[in-house]
This record gives sequence, structure tokens and C-alpha cells, in this order.
Amino acid sequence: MRKTFASVLGLLLVAGTVGCGEKAGGTGGPGAGGITAESFDPKSPVGTWLMDTKPIADMMKPMMEIAKAGVEMLPAGPEKDKAMKEFTEKMGGFDKMKFAVTLKKDGTMVSDVDMPGEETETGTGVWTQSGDTVTITPKTKNGKPVEGNSAESKAFTFKDGTLSGSDGGMTLNFRRK
Repeated sequence: MRKTFASVLGLLLVAGTVGCGEKAGGTGGPGAGGITAESFDPKSPVGTWLMDTKPIADMMKPMMEIAKAGVEMLPAGPEKDKAMKEFTEKMGGFDKMKFAVTLKKDGTMVSDVDMPGEETETGTGVWTQSGDTVTITPKTKNGKPVEGNSAESKAFTFKDGTLSGSDGGMTLNFRRK
């Protein structure tokens, strides 16, 4: 189930770069990513962004129902009870998942994915902006250099206070924290 979830997140650049966001006192607006109230610029993507995870949770629900049916087919006993408990925890975790990306003034980024019952995945990268296009390039994931598809730059559209990325027919949106 975790691998399926990771594949879905692979649609996004930050899925491959998941990193430690600025959790202490940051808001996506003034004060986030090293900016102050005096320097906050709504035309700049600098700040902390939270992903709208509802589309992922909605997409995962049919797959989760199939997985649940498989668990329900197990013979009664401790193994089935354990599998059902794990399934229930995972299913609830999708709705409680938090995915944050902080774009800093110096062109670096950090992000994190926090899913209940799992270790937070962390990473770093760099970003640039050209007009309404923000390009993010991952550098590390959980302290190790990213490789393969996870190392590819991804472009996001920065418009109307939203960062949007699209791949595989699914659009994912980030909004300022």
C-alpha cells in the first residue's frame, strides 16, 4: 500500500524530494521561507505551501476497497485481525496526510510528507521562477541524493495563490499555509 501511495506521489516533483519543512513558527505568508511581513510579495512563490491531498485520497479509495476485500478474505484469526487493524490505520492516514513544501528566498526548498503511522519523509532541492512557471529540482530524499525519475525537474504553474502541477491526467494543487 505504501508503494502504491509513493507511486501516486511520484506524479509530483516534491514526492521525490520530500523534505523537512520549516515547522517552527512558519506560515506560508509573512514569516515563512525567510520572509518577513515587510517583504512579503504575493507575486513571489516564496513561503510554505500545503498540498490539497483530497484528490489523492479520493483516487486511492477504490484501490483501498480492493485491498480491504483481500483482507476480509483472510481466514479468521490473529493474522486477519492484525491485517485489518493495519488497513484501518492506513486508510485513515490518507485523509490525515500532510504534504508541505517551503520555497526559500535563496532558491532552495525543503519539504515533508507526514502520514500518520509512517516516518516523515524529508528532502531538499532548488527552485527557480520564470513568469508564472516555478521549476523545482530535487537534490536529496531522506538525506541521500535523489536518482532517476525522482531527480528530474518539474514545472508548476504559480497563479492566483496556487502552485499547480499536472502529470498522468491528475492535477495537484498547493496553497499557501
